[in-house]
Order: sequence, then C-alpha cells, then structure tokens
Amino acid sequence: MAQGNSCGNSSGSGGARRRTNLNADVWTSIIGLLDAKDLMSLALTNHAFYDLAMEDYVWKRLCFRDFKINDFPVNPSFSWKTLYRAAFDYSRIGSFMVASGVLFVTGAGLVSEEDNLINFGMHKGIFTLLVSEVKKGPWIADLHLVHCPVCELAACGGNVQVFEIRHWELYLEENYLSGHLVYEELCSFNITGNCPWAVACAADMTQSPSSEEDPYLDTDNLPNFTTIRGEPEAWLPRWKSFKHAAASCTILQSNGGVQVSYQVMTAGDTGPVVGVRVTHTLL
Repeated sequence: MAQGNSCGNSSGSGGARRRTNLNADVWTSIIGLLDAKDLMSLALTNHAFYDLAMEDYVWKRLCFRDFKINDFPVNPSFSWKTLYRAAFDYSRIGSFMVASGVLFVTGAGLVSEEDNLINFGMHKGIFTLLVSEVKKGPWIADLHLVHCPVCELAACGGNVQVFEIRHWELYLEENYLSGHLVYEELCSFNITGNCPWAVACAADMTQSPSSEEDPYLDTDNLPNFTTIRGEPEAWLPRWKSFKHAAASCTILQSNGGVQVSYQVMTAGDTGPVVGVRVTHTLL
C-alpha cells in the first residue's frame, strides 16, 4: 500500500508538472501573438502572467517578430526586454533590417499621378545619398516635428520635419546618453517652387555579385506606397516600414520650396554609422 501511495503521489506530481509546463508553453505561444501593450495589460492580471511576461525569452520572441530579424545573426549587448522597451513607444514608424552595411537615403521622390504611388528610386534630378560603413542589424525609424532654433523668417512657422533612423542599440549606449555622439550635416539641397510633399526613404543595399565596391539597389526592398489623397487640410503624415526599408510622406501647405538636409551620426571617430537624419524645412 505504501509503495502504491508513493507511486500515485509521484504520478500525480509529475502530471501536475506536465500540465504546468504545457500551460506555460501554450501561454508563451499566445503571448508571442500579442503586442507589447497587450502583454503588459495581461501581466497585470495575476502573478503567474507577470512572471511569464518578465522572462527575457518572451521579449526575444517579440524582438524577432517586430524587428523583422528572422535568420539574421544578432548578438545584442543588452537584454531583449531592455532593447524592445527602448525601441518602441507605440508612435514610431517601425523597424527594418540593415544587412549590407550600406544605406540608400533620399529626401525626395517621384509622385506618380497615374498609379498614386511614390517612387524613391535613383532618378535623374533627385538627390540621393549612399551611406557606407553602417552598423548592421535592426534599425528603428522615427518621424518628428521639431521647432527650428535658427530660422528667423517672420513668415516661418518654425517647424522642421525630421525623418530619423538609428541602430536599435543607440539609445542605450553610454556615449550617446552622455552626449558624446552627435549628428553632423553631410549636405543639403533645395527643392525650388511649391513642393506638395515632404517624403523620405531609407533602404538597405545589397552588394553586386560582380563588385563588392559597387552596391546596387535591390528594387524588391525599395518601397513604393500609396500617397495621401484627400482634402487639403489632411496634413497627417503617412509612413510605412518594410523588411529592409522605411519611408514617410507628409502633405505640405503651399510653399516656396523645401530645403532637404542629410545628417549622420557615427560611433566615435572611426566607428560605424549608427544614425541618419533627413530634415525638411520650408523655404
């Protein structure tokens, strides 16, 4: 009898453990389908969900999904939860992957009236930028509207639109937090006459099989997306992130032109590029 009771208790305990493990596996799979905001709401319901939501492997799943990492080899310097929380605040454009170490960046595009698309390719008359020695890995894209501290034009509203992309670890780096990493302007150009759109795009480049020094644009990774159509007061910007690119488009008020500026941030004097900005200022 004693042996039978012992076996029964052991079996029951093992069954309970199996059920607990199965439940944890099931809930981990379910959590992988939630966004971060819903995950944190679930964590507030009880201690078991809170403990599960604090596990770093849960945030790793969210990072792989939302950063579009897939099979790209990633060795982060910070925890997955820390990286995710630093990258997303529910108002960002999104993320994309830089695998080649070269970025195609432009602050202008061709708007097709026929198919209602913006094309960001390398067209004659459109000033584009190829940025090399870019830090590989997931990148974050943001769109800001900031006050211009230098404009003294009486008719200017004092606003600058900033399309910013950065490596996902930048905001956690000590040199960035201490103010040692800053943006430097590379160049700027003017779009004269009334400019109806402020558009920007950054896309990863792939290397040409014939020459590692001659990167070509992979058109499958270069975004074309539907522009805004509506009333003139529909000023809200539109944006989209892709697997290897991010882009934005904003309808502008009637103007006399736009100045487009390109800025980059490097990790020290000899470090890779970790941030890029495209700014649009009304002339």
